[in-house]
Amino acid sequence: MKISDETYRQIAELGEGFDVNALWLNLAQALSQSGFEERKTLFLQLLRRLLTEGRVKLAADSFLTGSVEEQVDAYLQAFPDEGQLDEDVFWLNSKGECWVPGGLVWCFEDGREVWT
Repeated sequence: MKISDETYRQIAELGEGFDVNALWLNLAQALSQSGFEERKTLFLQLLRRLLTEGRVKLAADSFLTGSVEEQVDAYLQAFPDEGQLDEDVFWLNSKGECWVPGGLVWCFEDGREVWT
């Protein structure tokens, strides 16, 4: 399973400037027929592509270090099981704790950065 270029563009455009929650919700809406594990896999593909293209960086007080693969793997390792993910706020687990290793920093061609 692979995210299509059209779906990628649509989700990235809708989520631009917003936090990681927007990406997850837009992905879930675009792929409403997909199950949790498929959405999780496609979310990680989306994140990998945004990082690789330089559209986003990940940060938690400061930018995360490591390769794109290492940063995406950090998300994979921290990703809660379906029943442990907050239904309304993607970056929180069901206990109300932040689980994401880093939030999005949108990087624009004019050099601006939008920290979320």
